[in-house]
Amino acid sequence: MNSILNPIPTVFLNHSLIRYFVLFSSLLGLIFFFSNPALAKRKKVIWLKYSSPSIYNRVGNYAGQGAGDKIVKYFQNQMPEYDHEVRWATSKRVVKELPKDGRCSANLWLHFLPELIYYSKPYSTISPYGIVIHKKNQHLFGKKGDVLSLEALLKNPSLTLGTLSIYSSTGKTNTRYPILHKYLSPYIGQKNLYEYVGTENLLSPKFLEYDRLHYILQFPEYISVQEKINHVQNDFIFYKIKEHNLYKKVAAACSNTPFGREIIGKINTALTPETIKQFLEYIQEWNGDDPIYRKKMINYYLKEQKDPDIVN
Repeated sequence: MNSILNPIPTVFLNHSLIRYFVLFSSLLGLIFFFSNPALAKRKKVIWLKYSSPSIYNRVGNYAGQGAGDKIVKYFQNQMPEYDHEVRWATSKRVVKELPKDGRCSANLWLHFLPELIYYSKPYSTISPYGIVIHKKNQHLFGKKGDVLSLEALLKNPSLTLGTLSIYSSTGKTNTRYPILHKYLSPYIGQKNLYEYVGTENLLSPKFLEYDRLHYILQFPEYISVQEKINHVQNDFIFYKIKEHNLYKKVAAACSNTPFGREIIGKINTALTPETIKQFLEYIQEWNGDDPIYRKKMINYYLKEQKDPDIVN
């Protein structure tokens, strides 16, 4: 038994004091850690990408060089306080994922998922759709430079149109072609309308080359993109269509949650005129430096001039 005559050994006291000191220091460290936002667990932003070479390019010589790839990288660099992850998905999967907390897309047209996602200020547009054909079938469509009627072409059962999946969700509440939907919907399921449902967000020109389709619905940059990434010959023609001459606004979008709105607030701060001008350069790398597109974007976003062709 320990007593005045038999004191507690000094070594035992030292070990006890050291142990208590370590425990106390650890407790103070934990309190400091969790009370310091900079050291607490960092929030993560998950950037959703879908395969479309001019926007998000996953493989080949131009991997990571799409306009959307560069825009995502810019936004990531503007928000170093968050962890960032890129997640690839089909366009239909993006629809399911985007409303989840912390999910974002850097490139989405307005009114895509009303109420479920929260948009930034618009910073660009997508060009009006037109049709692309192989030049061997030019006699079926008209002279280069003609403006055609999609409605009239769809009434011709001998011509087959190719599109991406018309609806981007199983509930058919979101269409990839909001302006053209009323012309396309009567032909869904008919032989002269083929919907491509693969993982790529782009129809291959081989559909036209091998006569599986007569014409496909695409953006004006389709031909220049194919020449750039697939080295196709100049065998294709783009026609404007009467039913679509509008430029839909594009913005970043995140989940409509407190964290999603927090991210969008920081994106809005980053969207200065200089940033928008840089984004235009990214886009023009893929659209053949379209002078009409450039003029519209500069006049609308940088000079703040009204344009009835640019819509939400």
